[in-house]
Amino acid sequence: MTEDKNNPRTERGARILEELKARAASKETPSAEEAPQEETSTTPPSRERRRRGSTREKSSSRRSERRASKRGKRKGKEEGEEAPKSKGGLIAAVAGVVILGGAVWWFGFRDSGENGIKASDGETSPPSVVEESVPEVEPPPFEVKAPSPPPEIEEEALPGEDTPPIPSAPSIPRPSADFTPPGPGEVISYKGITDSSVLNLASVPLLPKWEGSTDEEWADIQADVALFAADEGVRSTRAGDRLVQTGRGAFPGIVNSMLRGEWNTKGAVRNQLSLNDLLAKMGKGTNLGWKSTELLDPGSPEFMEAALFDKKVAAQWHFFWVRKFSVDDAQWEGFASNEKERKKKAAEKAGAAGPLKDASPHTEDFDD
Repeated sequence: MTEDKNNPRTERGARILEELKARAASKETPSAEEAPQEETSTTPPSRERRRRGSTREKSSSRRSERRASKRGKRKGKEEGEEAPKSKGGLIAAVAGVVILGGAVWWFGFRDSGENGIKASDGETSPPSVVEESVPEVEPPPFEVKAPSPPPEIEEEALPGEDTPPIPSAPSIPRPSADFTPPGPGEVISYKGITDSSVLNLASVPLLPKWEGSTDEEWADIQADVALFAADEGVRSTRAGDRLVQTGRGAFPGIVNSMLRGEWNTKGAVRNQLSLNDLLAKMGKGTNLGWKSTELLDPGSPEFMEAALFDKKVAAQWHFFWVRKFSVDDAQWEGFASNEKERKKKAAEKAGAAGPLKDASPHTEDFDD
């Protein structure tokens, strides 16, 4: 009875002794796989008694398998200890290359790798600009969208930026009166005319020669007027000087050139102005006014308005000749002489006749 009770203990003690010998021989810590097995082998005595009858055969087979596995592991470890010693240099070189490559990837290709991972996940990331002097800032994990402006601000254009000027409402011109050409010896009536094309001076009859001029003198006057209008440099300038010196007899020839001249271009109006200056020189500076068209576009409303004013000046010169200068010597003397000359002649003629009337021509206002 006593021997039966002691037999399990004896077997357990023998098993523990063998394990201690195996550990002392290997001088190694048991692996993770052996730990559970050892724990199972060191079960409490009460549990061991309950299993003893049914698992005696299993324990013997386990012990044999455990011994075989321990011998195989010891042999593998002995062989494994020699392999690293022979390959230590190669592994160290490979490890250095791997560490160096990892450092290069970390500092050089980190961002591109992260962008590639984000792109593969279906996320879009804004392109980053890398500068040497500016540290790189990673984009935020969320997208920030600025609020869109209201529709009225989007459609409204800023002042001064491609904004077309608002055209002013065109002024409605006053209806122009019709023009009736005068007969021989009649003056030009332009009252109520507001359109330059309506005042057709070319339809006005030409003035005849002055009764104090001969036919030869009248022919020379007409030749000098044509040469002056041709604008041939010095010859034209000398022809103009002769006309001014001729005086009263050349006056109707200059007016006729103005009546037959053109008014629709800058050059034509400039030529008419030169003829107007000859008449002003005859009158010792008497001038009826003139509007320049040099800065205006031909055909524009401003150009046509200036041309109409200048046409009315020519009509005034025509009036002075028909009504005053051709028939009244005092009117001509008052026009052709300056103030000192008029006072001198008035003093010579003073006497019983009494004070002389003013012989200077009186201009009429332009009727619109």
